[in-house]
Amino acid sequence: MPVDGYHVVFDASQNASHLVVCALPFACGLILAMVGWGLRNAGDAQQTSKGSFFMAMSFVWFGISLFMLVTGVAEYFYRAVTALQKNECRIAEGTVVDFVPRGDIR
Repeated sequence: MPVDGYHVVFDASQNASHLVVCALPFACGLILAMVGWGLRNAGDAQQTSKGSFFMAMSFVWFGISLFMLVTGVAEYFYRAVTALQKNECRIAEGTVVDFVPRGDIR
């Protein structure tokens, strides 16, 4: 929603936090890999096959999380580049001085 003629296209402080969701499959994959590694080193043939299954599942989870990360980053860059190419944004850079908050503008 435009505020005072400005439309936020990409704000790293707000949008980049969505990429944290990509850490969840990495964490699940890491847990599965640790369980699989422990089971494979248990010494029992049945436990070794279970460990191999857990290791395979960890690779699947790592693949899912990598896919989510790549597509998420690609979408953010696409939105930012498209806005720059269409001149739908202005870039303000510098140090803010004499800032006076207006309150909640959302």
